[in-house]
Amino acid sequence: MSPGSVPAVSPTRWEALSLFNKDPKDFTEGKLHGTLYRTVEHLSTKFRVSLFVDGLDEFNGDLKSLIGLFHMLVSKFPIKVCLSSRPWVEFEAAFMAKPQLKVEELTRSDIMAYVTVKFCENPYFSELQLRQQENANKLITSIVSKASGVFLSVKLAVSSLLAGLNYGDRMEDLERRLDLLPEELEQLYERMLDTIDPFYKEHAAQYSQLFRASLEPLLIHFSIADETADETALTDFALRISPRFWLVENISSRERDMQRRINSRCKGLLEVRRRPEGRVATVQYLHKTVMEFLERVDIRQVPSLRI
Repeated sequence: MSPGSVPAVSPTRWEALSLFNKDPKDFTEGKLHGTLYRTVEHLSTKFRVSLFVDGLDEFNGDLKSLIGLFHMLVSKFPIKVCLSSRPWVEFEAAFMAKPQLKVEELTRSDIMAYVTVKFCENPYFSELQLRQQENANKLITSIVSKASGVFLSVKLAVSSLLAGLNYGDRMEDLERRLDLLPEELEQLYERMLDTIDPFYKEHAAQYSQLFRASLEPLLIHFSIADETADETALTDFALRISPRFWLVENISSRERDMQRRINSRCKGLLEVRRRPEGRVATVQYLHKTVMEFLERVDIRQVPSLRI
């Protein structure tokens, strides 16, 4: 952290805030480029600078300009830059001469171990291996290959196939489940929303709103709050409830019932996790990208699910 550098790297905004307590209009792309240039220029004279930039493929502007910016920075200043992106043609062409690594190559063995353990814990998969060992083992390798190193995709694929095993799916059904899983996370989340029973969609929206309003999203709090169907009362309860509030008998039973409701209504977008000591259960998003997805989801489809 170098707060003393702010006047040098962003003088106009600093002056406006200091003199008038007013933040200027939003950055333009050109101003952002200029600010980054001045930041690197200023800091590289005092510190060793490394930039780690994730998600180049999520940039909505001119890719050629973005690529040129990083080429210029490393050519003018003694810095190191690590960039991350999906394998888009533009980035592969621009950085093909630079050292590279692929996440899926580094994580493949760990993901294979995770998938194998999860499947072998399922008694129905063990039975499937006895009947069709080659196809069962191929199912594991197919999950690993399809995920391309993205562990969240692996987790969702394993969850879907384990559900299929529990439902008595045939091998061709399991293979079809895997084929139908989208490769992009947003498409996967959309598919998860589509699988929510229409009867439960309003309930799922309430849980999403309750999660956002909760001071601490404890599972037992969800159980207590879920006793009212009135959304205003439910949200108000979430805002004022405190961790010391409960005086409830059979907490474990209530938590089990609530976990079943969350699982059936939210289809994995919200999930229950236990703290390391094992006694306190909380409700969490499957992943932070779920929250980002729900902010961008087509609200005409499920307007009350927006958070």
